[in-house]
Amino acid sequence: MRYILFLLFILLPTLSYGKIGDVYYCEVTFATVKKGKLEKFKPQKLKFKKNANDITFGSDKGFFQNQKFIGKVKDWDSQEVFKYIEEDSSILVYNKGNFYFTQVTYDMIINSYGKCSVF
Repeated sequence: MRYILFLLFILLPTLSYGKIGDVYYCEVTFATVKKGKLEKFKPQKLKFKKNANDITFGSDKGFFQNQKFIGKVKDWDSQEVFKYIEEDSSILVYNKGNFYFTQVTYDMIINSYGKCSVF
């Protein structure tokens, strides 16, 4: 019995990590800065799928609708952490249930953050 409990204690935490093919459901808050003015938006629900070489967002209406990020920089699968950079101006980071995205253009900054669950 002790051995079974030991194995469960060791193996269960690794089962909750997001793996290739998992779908993440998130609620994300957006804000923009344009011409020095901050504008906040209502939280949006979004989902994305983590593939071997990209992240593909679903067809939910919103900023990320049908987008794909292919510039993988880091992926620590065992720690549920990954980072993608797209076109030198966008950074997407996922860290243990926390979603972060920043995009900088010539006249605007877009920032978002939120919480995600893996299914």
